[in-house]
Amino acid sequence: MEQILTNLRTSINFVATINGAQPAVRPFGPAIIFEGHIYLFTSKDKPIFKQIQQNPRIQIASMISDTDWQRLSATATPAVRPEIIQAFLDDDPELAEYYSINDHRSAPLKLTNLQATIHQDDKILKTIQV
Repeated sequence: MEQILTNLRTSINFVATINGAQPAVRPFGPAIIFEGHIYLFTSKDKPIFKQIQQNPRIQIASMISDTDWQRLSATATPAVRPEIIQAFLDDDPELAEYYSINDHRSAPLKLTNLQATIHQDDKILKTIQV
């Protein structure tokens, strides 16, 4: 799990969801481990939150280097708890410019059923299941 998180935190990430019948992909940021699970952070105001409520299966592609990349498949579940929001604010103080524990917009997403594959060009180097 640590390698997955390191790749998420040090790479350019794109998360894919389903928007009706159309895939939706966008860059994505903050990730932490809290209580043994990887969490992402978004806002209840964003389309990604509504899409995850409709279909919680996501994929994240992370560019690790010019030749190495990670594909992460997971189930994302909203986990709006003050202590998780605070963990994100402590980890990334820039989030505090936009979010707070009491803003009713913050939406941490707990990732479960994780499977990550680390690739180099077209070869799979490693598969990690959590």
